[in-house]
Amino acid sequence: MASFFEKLTGTSQAPREVADVRSEPEEEEGPQYEISAAASRSNVTSRKEKKDWSLPQTEGQLTVDIFDKGDTIVIQSAVAGTDPKDLDITLTHDMITIKGARTQSDEITEDNYYYRELYWGSFSRSIILPEEIDEDKCEASIKNGILTIKLLKKHRPRTQKIKIESQ
Repeated sequence: MASFFEKLTGTSQAPREVADVRSEPEEEEGPQYEISAAASRSNVTSRKEKKDWSLPQTEGQLTVDIFDKGDTIVIQSAVAGTDPKDLDITLTHDMITIKGARTQSDEITEDNYYYRELYWGSFSRSIILPEEIDEDKCEASIKNGILTIKLLKKHRPRTQKIKIESQ
């Protein structure tokens, strides 16, 4: 049984299908490359299987790490290949939305690809924050292809007393 990591990365050894020797061989155009069963279920393509990349594609979903650092909520995401001017971060007191686009610098024809695994195009991610944050005291930076967003938590008392006025 394959581990979660093997399933995620497509590195598990899928059982190979036995070819029927009685069937006629398929006609091949140029070199063909094998692709594992796990990889064929993902976004990976090879010369053996063609996708029509000209069709409109859905927007990619950004992967994130979110963690607590005391007074701050930190969000990190790998955005390598994205120009910072192509990123848009929208923030409310309880939600953050990160949008952007990765643009491929060189025009490469489909016939020149052996494998195509990188995602190019627009992506976004909306995250409901676990605590209220102060929208005015937040910062974002990119270093080595990692976007880091630091969100300062609002310090509101959990319980408030309400003064009762008599009339």
